[in-house]
Formats: sequence, C-alpha cells, structure tokens
Amino acid sequence: MRTLLVLALVVLSACDTGEVAPIPSPLVGTWNLTALTSETLVTSRVDQSIPDLSAQGEGGIEVTGAVSGRLRYVWYADRQQGTLDEVVFGTTPGPPAAGVPFVTLGVGTGLGPSVLNWLPEGVDTPEVRFEAGGQAPYSYENGRFVVPAVTLRAVDGSQVQAQGSLTVPLVRLAADREVSVERRDGSTDGRAIAFTEAGTFTQSAEGDVVLTGTWQTDGAEGLELRPGGRPVDYAFEPRVTYRVDGAVLRLTRSFDRGCTDECLPSYAANHYAEPGSIARVRTVVVETYRRVR
Repeated sequence: MRTLLVLALVVLSACDTGEVAPIPSPLVGTWNLTALTSETLVTSRVDQSIPDLSAQGEGGIEVTGAVSGRLRYVWYADRQQGTLDEVVFGTTPGPPAAGVPFVTLGVGTGLGPSVLNWLPEGVDTPEVRFEAGGQAPYSYENGRFVVPAVTLRAVDGSQVQAQGSLTVPLVRLAADREVSVERRDGSTDGRAIAFTEAGTFTQSAEGDVVLTGTWQTDGAEGLELRPGGRPVDYAFEPRVTYRVDGAVLRLTRSFDRGCTDECLPSYAANHYAEPGSIARVRTVVVETYRRVR
C-alpha cells in the first residue's frame, strides 16, 4: 500500500508541473536512400506533341568497327537557332552505374566535330574518343531521328561507323494543362540522411558527409531543411514535403523553372516544341528512404 501511495504522489507531482513530454518526430533516425525518381511536368500554350527524351526508342543508331553498339536513347538535345543544333544518343538512358560500359554519339551542326565516346568498363576507365572529320548532320521529324552514315576516328587510327534511325514516343501536350513528359530513375549512390531530436540533419554519400544543417517541420507534411555545413554539389531545395509510412520515408521536392528570358525558350528548342509555346516547366524529385535505425 505504501508503495502504491508513493507512486501516486509521484504521478500527481508530475501532473502538477503542467509539463507535457514532447512527442518524438517520426523523422528522427537514420534513413538509407533506396530509390530516386525525377518527373518533368510541362504546360504548353498550344496543343502540340514533343518527343519523350527519357524513353527507349525503336530502331537505333548502329555503331560498328572498333566499337560496336546500338544507341536506343536520346541523352539530350542542345539547339540554339543559328549557332548550334546537336543531339546526343546513348546505349543507356543516362550515365550508368560504375562498371557498366556505354557508348555516346553526338551529331549535328555544333562548334566542333561530331564525337563518339566509348567507356569500355566503367567510370574509372579512360574514355576512348572518336571524331568525325567535320560535323555530321542529323534530321528530326515527329519523334524520328535519322543519322546518315558517318565515320569517326580515334588518335590511334582505329575507326567506327555510325548510322541509323531512332524513333521515340511522342507526348501530347494539351493547351494550358500540366502534362508529365519525362520520368527518370536516378542513382542512389549509397546516400543516406539522418535526423536528430536536437533538430539537426546530416546527408551523406558512401559514408562521406556532403551536407549538414537544421530541420523543422511545417504542418502535417511540410519539412524545411536549412543547410549550415559543407556545400552540396547538386540543386538544393530547402522546402520539401515528407511522408513516413512505417519504415519508409518519402521526401518530395518541386523545382519550378520560372524564368522566361532563357529557360523556357531553351526548353522549347531542346524539346522540338514550337517557339514561345512553353509556359511552365516543373520538375518533381521523389527520394524514397528506408529506416536503418
């Protein structure tokens, strides 16, 4: 009985202080990045179709000779009226993970010769560069890229030939409606993020710290990250939304290309859209993490 009385007094004493124990945030802990996706959403002023530059195409640009491969992806297009019109094809949808060989070919009316790069074994192996005698042309119409036969040579005298056609899907843009035009998966690179109860966070890659700072929640799903440590080498958006489902954390960032003088006209040109037709481009990045501890 005396023991129960003592316990009751302790409980009553705690209640009398008016203090409430803080509820720990579900964010607190260490999380490993397991998936990274990027989606581009575009609003057009007119009805039109543009190529999906993130999709695997039909056919391909065939490479033979000292290097062989079929290029079935468009890495990017760089088109500036009157000075540059270049497109780069690749054997993979983008720079692959270490240890994966790949070939890229850039053709067009650029500032230098057309170039084919071959990475035989991975990112730690020197590239082999083949160059054309001049600028190799290409053509584009309704999602179809055509590269006429071109010969490219390396400094050791070896050579490759490239030619073919690649057709990528078209994305239909309805006027004044936001449409998803590209979706890409990114590399996780051993990345992790840790949140502490003290309100600090640390981002790391392969065990190396890349960013530190403070964090605080803003409403039910809002999260603000304030960098305060080492600089980071990729675009950082401090205002994100978060969602915790058990051992899974999703962070969502939205980047709005709001400039009109350069960004939007360049996007229209590089995606073969009508000049002046793109009103807005928004990129949404979703990072999926799994709790470690």
